[in-house]
Amino acid sequence: MFSHKLKTLREKSGLTQKELSLKLGFKSPNVYGMYEREEREPNFDTLKKISSYFGVTIDYLISDESSIAEKIVEKRFSKEFEAMQEAFDKMSPKMQKKMIKMFNTFIEEDEED
Repeated sequence: MFSHKLKTLREKSGLTQKELSLKLGFKSPNVYGMYEREEREPNFDTLKKISSYFGVTIDYLISDESSIAEKIVEKRFSKEFEAMQEAFDKMSPKMQKKMIKMFNTFIEEDEED
């Protein structure tokens, strides 16, 4: 699941494995690809870099659960959601938690319809 999420995030960003390795500051341009192929496991600092770059939590990266974060990430790179992402990033952590609860409520209601 972790490797799949890494690949999905990278593909949605439009970058190659090598480009992303360099953007993240890895010494070798092949490192990110090794994570995607499960040939290597990132340490905690690397998980922080990756999660920060994509605007997701470490929990999202390593969790097997589907969540609101996954649904947001799927649409994160589309123009319609760019403004929402910027506003969300400006919010306090407390307000971000409230927004996530609201999104979860909306999704649950949508699934019931």
